[in-house]
Amino acid sequence: MLSHFFYIKSSTYFQSPAASDVLAKVHGQSSRQQTWNPPPCGVYKLNTDAALLPQGGIGLGCVMRDHRGAFVGASMKKERGVCRAIEEEARAMVLGLAEANRRILSPLIVEFDCQSLINKIQRREADATELGEWCEAIWRLAKVNESFSGKQVTWVFAGRKMNKVAHWLAHSGSRWDEQVVWVDNPPLILLSLLEDDMGRSPCTFSN
Repeated sequence: MLSHFFYIKSSTYFQSPAASDVLAKVHGQSSRQQTWNPPPCGVYKLNTDAALLPQGGIGLGCVMRDHRGAFVGASMKKERGVCRAIEEEARAMVLGLAEANRRILSPLIVEFDCQSLINKIQRREADATELGEWCEAIWRLAKVNESFSGKQVTWVFAGRKMNKVAHWLAHSGSRWDEQVVWVDNPPLILLSLLEDDMGRSPCTFSN
């Protein structure tokens, strides 16, 4: 339901408790890091990640960009409970695909840092476990995109160094009880991470 979402359409500065630490660490290591690779022209890329939150629960994050690296949308969410890491990643994938289907119906590359989940998705290993149910949801959402785009969704492994925007979103969802969705301009701190992801100089911002 719409009431369960915050849709944010401005670039208002957004600061999570750990955001400055994340930026300092990312920017301090940028010369040694791999950068995010844009998809081919006409294709969009979705990055997702999940995190076990120190105060309890699971943080989920996703971000969508086009072939120029331009921001399309992002979301973060906190969910209750604890589960295996692969199930956390599957939950983040469902969040990301659902948001992608609301915004883009073009060919899609999904990039995340859980090779075991990629293997299960690609082999379509259905089972009666909780993970199996999340995978079924992933396949259904991917089929929606594929039916409109005419292309199969591509699943790609990316190490955390190439997935740091989604990683930050997953960790930052802890301060919200409802899902947060950006539909236009990202907040300045997220914009800084997006710029760094592309190997560009991060933008400056102030409180």
